[in-house]
Amino acid sequence: MFLITRKIHIAHCNMELEIIFQYITMIREGNSIDEKVKLLEELNRLLPDGSRLSIPSLITNDYVSKAVNTVEESWLQSR
Repeated sequence: MFLITRKIHIAHCNMELEIIFQYITMIREGNSIDEKVKLLEELNRLLPDGSRLSIPSLITNDYVSKAVNTVEESWLQSR
């Protein structure tokens, strides 16, 4: 029973990680700043409370790039 529970937990973690990286890819490939900001806000809602970004009211392409890099580095280190 423990082994099955462990496999389910690992699969869930892998699925979370896959979703996070799909958002990161979509943000990086986004065509407009509006699209990138919308995706970044969706991504931020998916993150656990302690990992969420404090997103400013005025967002630039540079901020989006830095924020995505921060999320990616954080998730890679935690896994």
